[in-house]
Amino acid sequence: MAFLDKLSSVAKDMTEKAGEAVEITKLKSKVSKEKSAIEEVLLKIGGYYLDKYTAGEELDEGVALMCKEIAERNKTIEDLMGQIAAVKE
Repeated sequence: MAFLDKLSSVAKDMTEKAGEAVEITKLKSKVSKEKSAIEEVLLKIGGYYLDKYTAGEELDEGVALMCKEIAERNKTIEDLMGQIAAVKE
């Protein structure tokens, strides 16, 4: 009988741990969704300031430097796309 009691106790513990694992997975999924939502808002903020920079509005020095870097990288992309087009010809 003691063996069956022990087996029952082990099974109960395993069931509880499985339930906890499922709950943790659900919570981690929610955390991930919230982080994704934050990333979307950050992208919108970046787009907002990039639009202001492109329109020639004066921005905070740090923001202006980041926007300038994006502009430079966009120019590099344009140059590379031109090189790709030239290779295809």
